[in-house]
Amino acid sequence: MTQLPDFMYDAIHAENIPAGAKYVAGYVNGRWPSYYGYDFQRADGSWAHSPSVHQQCPGAVAFAIAVSADADGDILDVEKFDATPEEAPGWAVRQRARGRPNATIYCDTSTWPAVKAAFSAQRVPLAPWWGANYSWGPHLYPGSDALQFGGVNNLYDTSVVDSGWPLLAERIGTVSDFTPLDRSMLTQIFGVIEKIPKIFLQNEQTQAMIQQYAAQVASGGGVPSSLVVTLSGTATSAKPG
Repeated sequence: MTQLPDFMYDAIHAENIPAGAKYVAGYVNGRWPSYYGYDFQRADGSWAHSPSVHQQCPGAVAFAIAVSADADGDILDVEKFDATPEEAPGWAVRQRARGRPNATIYCDTSTWPAVKAAFSAQRVPLAPWWGANYSWGPHLYPGSDALQFGGVNNLYDTSVVDSGWPLLAERIGTVSDFTPLDRSMLTQIFGVIEKIPKIFLQNEQTQAMIQQYAAQVASGGGVPSSLVVTLSGTATSAKPG
């Protein structure tokens, strides 16, 4: 029997991603951090909350996309106004050093040769590739591990995913070091997280505390009271003056 391809969805507003998606991706930085969820202002001036990809698709394997080379993630977005081909090798080296050996580069098919050239020039082993080509159709492009081939009314993008994508194998069955930052999971335990600005959620000390929480939950234990107290203090000190 021929195996049907798997599809991955990404969006700047996670609520647009089809519920029940198997694989999803969201941004960890930039104007639309859909990996975490964020508040945004509508055209009429009112404010709304866009959920995280985890909230929208709680059972999905989620990938974290960095739109600049100074941010960590599972995937680096290489395109105009985001990371450059020359920045990709150094980013991949840093991700590998932090335990992401299969961190992947996203770029369109016309940019991939420049990315490969940068890896070669900097003598860095080539990273897996998530390509993009909207005229190719739902088929893997030669050399790609995933291919973004279309979308729906600018609501979300759709990619076909190779089951042999090394990053996919790495992510399935593991606890993401980004997942602990998901607001939906955190707010189930204590609402104070809603008061913490994103910049506080992304600093190393707060990440360490939240990962301690995630480890406790994953092992079946309770949430340490000291962690709740510390995070509550962070929320209090982070309130606008």
